[in-house]
Amino acid sequence: WKYINEPLGNMLSTVVGSTNAVEAAYSALLHFWIGVAGTSEVALRLPSAIAMAVAVWAASKTAGDEAGRRAAIVAGFVMIALPGVTRYAQEARPYAFAVMAVALSTLMLYRGLTRTERRWWVGYAAALAIVGYFHLLSLLIVPGQFVAMLAIDRGRWRSFVAAGAAAFVAVLPVAILGFSQRGQISWIPPVQFDYLWTGFSVMTGSLAVTACIAL
Repeated sequence: WKYINEPLGNMLSTVVGSTNAVEAAYSALLHFWIGVAGTSEVALRLPSAIAMAVAVWAASKTAGDEAGRRAAIVAGFVMIALPGVTRYAQEARPYAFAVMAVALSTLMLYRGLTRTERRWWVGYAAALAIVGYFHLLSLLIVPGQFVAMLAIDRGRWRSFVAAGAAAFVAVLPVAILGFSQRGQISWIPPVQFDYLWTGFSVMTGSLAVTACIAL
């Protein structure tokens, strides 16, 4: 992160042009943040903590809209219980912002499907764009949201497609730049089939927590 303190133009040139375009949004955010809050350990980690708190709120709000106050409380506690949530909430990395944007996109989608105001679809498209700018692979949430749309109100599929297309266009520059820099992660081995099971343990921290959440 030595280049974060450089002038904004130089920093973005370094990130986008040669190293890690997919994290340019987070780098820019952190650049402005440390100009206000400084570079102490607490200051660097605080934005992630705030972002994850918003994610927990959004998940609880979505559950509450669908199934009431008890569901909202359960959803909030499940989020807090996930080791990955507490881990990303204290890391000076973009993952907490990706989680926040995914949670907000789900809330916006649910309200778009259950209410009549167009603003919720605008919010959904914006949230998906933010997801892509903070973590491209987190856009894999969209197929799951498509299934949710079919289950809740498939008659709104045109709004869903329009919002998704708008987000796709907004994120396309980052996707193109990220693809050109894919050599940065060439050392990571391809995911094997057994990750379909072990991935749950990675997400929750252990098989025991996975079993409790499933129950």
